[in-house]
Amino acid sequence: MATIAFPAIGTGTLQFPRAEVAAIYFDEVISFKQKNPATSLKEVRFVLYDQDHPTVQAFDAELKKRNANNPPIPVGAHSIRKPHLRTTTFSPVRERNPDRFETNVGTLCFKVQPGDITKETTDAIVIISNPELDMRRGGAGAAVLRSGGGSIQRECSRQGPQRPGSVVVTGAGNLGTRFIFHIVPPDPLDTRSIKVAIMKCLQEAEKKNISSISFPVIGTGNLGISAKSCADAMLSAIRDFSNKQPTSLQLIKMIVFQTEMIKEVRLAVKEASGEKANEKPGIFRQVVLKVGNFLGFGDSDKNLPTETKPLTDFNKDIDLVIFAGSRGDLQGAMNDINDAMKEKSTKNVIENEAIKSFSKGHIRKINTLEQRYDVSVSVEKMAERIVVQGQSDDILYVMGEIHEMLHQIRGEEHERKRAEALSKDIQWMYSVGTNFVRYESHVNAKIELAFHDQKNTVILTSEEGDDYEVDFAAMRVSDPFGNIIAEVKRVDQKSKIINELNKNLDSCFCSL
Repeated sequence: MATIAFPAIGTGTLQFPRAEVAAIYFDEVISFKQKNPATSLKEVRFVLYDQDHPTVQAFDAELKKRNANNPPIPVGAHSIRKPHLRTTTFSPVRERNPDRFETNVGTLCFKVQPGDITKETTDAIVIISNPELDMRRGGAGAAVLRSGGGSIQRECSRQGPQRPGSVVVTGAGNLGTRFIFHIVPPDPLDTRSIKVAIMKCLQEAEKKNISSISFPVIGTGNLGISAKSCADAMLSAIRDFSNKQPTSLQLIKMIVFQTEMIKEVRLAVKEASGEKANEKPGIFRQVVLKVGNFLGFGDSDKNLPTETKPLTDFNKDIDLVIFAGSRGDLQGAMNDINDAMKEKSTKNVIENEAIKSFSKGHIRKINTLEQRYDVSVSVEKMAERIVVQGQSDDILYVMGEIHEMLHQIRGEEHERKRAEALSKDIQWMYSVGTNFVRYESHVNAKIELAFHDQKNTVILTSEEGDDYEVDFAAMRVSDPFGNIIAEVKRVDQKSKIINELNKNLDSCFCSL
């Protein structure tokens, strides 16, 4: 085989970052050439679509960068380059409903929609507070107190005065969320300081194992920041946060109370994703990016077309405009459209006995998936089944996430049974006064495995997050400050039973 062509795999429905896909393509082809110098392959083509599309721009930018920084690799060369750092990029903007749009960066989804942040059901919401955290002064804080109750203010009062730029986390009282992140406005308030505050919130959310969080359009009230500047700061913070490869946070929402700001936010998101704000929907075009000469495979096809031709007048976006004589007629038309969409939606059912072990944390993750992908998920624990309904593309992602949860539960169940079985043979205990108390089965298993592997120590983490060290040589456990707090001992249950049987047998023989 002398030639091969690849599409930009994953940059469509799967929304893989284009810059990363381009870099991976070049890295893998170069690696193949270095490992197979005698290959018969002479030409590699990357076939892309729509010449003005960000995918083509990403591949073109990667090729130009490599041409500038690295000479062509000669045939038979085996040089090794240091891997370059990659920065994640935003996917194209997707608009599911009027004034509701989203973009992805890495594993994060950023959604913008109008609404009231006090009614959000994400794991956490963010509000702007004052240095005293006095929510009774009005604004969003007063609205939170009306809906969430006085327990929120009592928790805030215990925190004491805060410095500008601080982020304080409290419970959410009766609200539909779990946490409230209180941002004390930075001084001075500008795009940079807003970004720092947002980054603090994202980092704190990751520490608390939060999967979703909602922000207002920070600083656009009395603080005088434009919606565009706030969105720019948030998008910059999200990109930097995504580069740290978060494992918990999945959904970041911007809730816009004043809908006239959405136009500015949309402009910022499109700029971040590389789209032109005033561009019309593009037409379907085929672009062939030649990489043969750059990669050192020999002569590429010199007769490649120099101009692109439209294949079809295919529009990427469809706008639906409804004209009605009254608000009632408009609402009726919208209801009819929603009913039609429901008819076109699909439903999938997952049946698995592990569903009965779903925890509140699993349910919260499913709630995040519902908000991220606009699907409906019904968890029926007693029937051991989950019903997922929505558009087919969204269902594909959600089903994958749910199956991953079920796989994790099955793994945890296996480890639990293993730990319980181990506890029947070996039991580790710690001293409380003059008595010894058993460790829980999963902790017991962790200690025994470390002991079996002949490690000197093992670290145990309490429910409060503190680390305690068990020293096998001294058979003692120490707190985070190095203070000895208890003795530990290892009891071999099998040996204990055998010893007791031997004693009983000895007693029987003696009596005879």
